[in-house]
Amino acid sequence: MNRARRTMALAVATLSTAAVLTACGGSGGASVDASRGGSAPAVGTQDLDPHPAADLRQGGTLKMTIQQWIGQYNPNQVDGTQGDASAITELVEPDLFRLDAKGVPHRNPDFLTSAEVVSDHPQVVRYRLNPKAKWSDGKPLSWRDFAAQWKALNGRDKRFAAADTSGYAQISEVARGADDQEVTVTFGTPYADWQRLFDPLLPASLNATPESFATAWAGTVPVTANAFRIGSYDRTAQTITAVPDPNWWGRKPKLDRIIYWALDGSGYVDAYLNKEIDYTSAASPEAYQRLKGDKGTDIRIGARWDQVTLSLNGRRGPLKDVRVRQAVMLGVDRSALAKVAGKDLPFQPKVLDNHFFMPNQEGYQDNSGGFGKRDTARAEQLLGEIGVAVELRKVPSNDYFDKYIHRSNYDLSQFRQVDQVFRSEAYGGYRTPQGDNTFTNYGGVSSPEVDALLREASRTTDAARQIALYNKADAAVWRLGHSLPLYQRPQIFAVRKGLANFGPTGLGSEQLADAGWLK
Repeated sequence: MNRARRTMALAVATLSTAAVLTACGGSGGASVDASRGGSAPAVGTQDLDPHPAADLRQGGTLKMTIQQWIGQYNPNQVDGTQGDASAITELVEPDLFRLDAKGVPHRNPDFLTSAEVVSDHPQVVRYRLNPKAKWSDGKPLSWRDFAAQWKALNGRDKRFAAADTSGYAQISEVARGADDQEVTVTFGTPYADWQRLFDPLLPASLNATPESFATAWAGTVPVTANAFRIGSYDRTAQTITAVPDPNWWGRKPKLDRIIYWALDGSGYVDAYLNKEIDYTSAASPEAYQRLKGDKGTDIRIGARWDQVTLSLNGRRGPLKDVRVRQAVMLGVDRSALAKVAGKDLPFQPKVLDNHFFMPNQEGYQDNSGGFGKRDTARAEQLLGEIGVAVELRKVPSNDYFDKYIHRSNYDLSQFRQVDQVFRSEAYGGYRTPQGDNTFTNYGGVSSPEVDALLREASRTTDAARQIALYNKADAAVWRLGHSLPLYQRPQIFAVRKGLANFGPTGLGSEQLADAGWLK
């Protein structure tokens, strides 16, 4: 199941930070039979137990976990990039396009009757909104929502703490068409990934000012427009409950409610086996061994864009020196970490030698220039001696991103970057920070060369040239010591039997309105 496909979402990795740092400090589909050494599923593999709506009963509850209590729900704000927050926002806000299993976007007819490029010189996109689509405050969706979102995210007003301005910065005008439900978007320079913009679409009132952009979304989703809405927030129980919106104009969801429970990751497997939740990750060896034999469980496997990353903070301390960052990277045995992470799993994770492509994607190649392989001799040449003194600091799950990652308050940290199906959305993670806004480049390591290459890549519509530019940028990112990709995390779920249209979606969109319990 994908989380937050529209943003460069961050998620806590299952492999402990301690494991990564220990390595660094030395002189970080279908069923597959682990005993036969299976390979990773091909890109586009889904495992949802698909069923038509007629097979599902009306009603029932889906109980899920999230990694932390959510403080910011605006997925476009610098503090709102945590994956679970974005997933909940996308459940209740307009998703204009849905991705299929291979990551290809398709217009969502619940919100758009049409969306097409009507001119190439300049590039102009015309959207026609579904006239039935209305916000929970009664206002119809309109061109004004597009205009407000563009103004908040185009980077021209620095008071908006935007996580990512890519794409929006290339728009020169958002205008009313034949009526309020027709929108014309004109680009000053071409943008190949235009379908990722305005998705989710947010209401104009909440993008209107820098204050509403940030504070209106703090701990709440104030205005919605989708099959589900938020029914309750229970800070004491650490649960958020989504329920069907009675004013929804599309097909009625099968579920009565979806409950998200903020729970520390160490408790997921026990919560699942105790039937307190209905699915959990089985991607760690310990979890897989405990879950694979449970009689009421299906093990479902897919292929997701999911990179386990070691982030090096170049904004402070010894890691400000590029040679120190490079030496640290050379001290990590990534193959050993991937082997530990995949022990006894149905397939082995693959070490990643690219920041922008997964091993099972077209365009993937090794651009590491040797920085991806443990080499203490080369590290010693950079420092006269390799040795990293590590002081591990354990922090509460609810604080991990809000107080540490998002604030660049770390030296080395491990997290996951997920669902970068549109490669241009990676820009925020590598671009040069502007003042206090790091975008999503929390380690602050950047260069004019990388900025220029990623901007150029986003502006070309030639697929082969785009791939070449991203790979050139990737080589530069490796040399900078920006971060160390570790491996592609396996997508293995333990799912309660009888739960249909739910599970690993590959590169596709999560569609919980279709999920439900078999009759």
